[in-house]
Amino acid sequence: MVLAVCGIFIWLNMGVMSFVREAFAHDSARMIATPPMASADRLITSNVVMALIGATVVQTGVGFIAIMTYLFPKRPR
Repeated sequence: MVLAVCGIFIWLNMGVMSFVREAFAHDSARMIATPPMASADRLITSNVVMALIGATVVQTGVGFIAIMTYLFPKRPR
């Protein structure tokens, strides 16, 4: 169970990071082009970075909760 959750976590984060890498490469190529791209047209903005950081925090928290629930189940009273 723990390996499955960790595997899904790693797979999803690798997909997100791959998308960000491709979007950043696209933005970099468009900034070098003539005429340069306006900052409002970029794919990677501060909002995207904040959303990725927030999503990573939430995923990590949910992963820890899932693992802790699996390792330390609640005892019936």
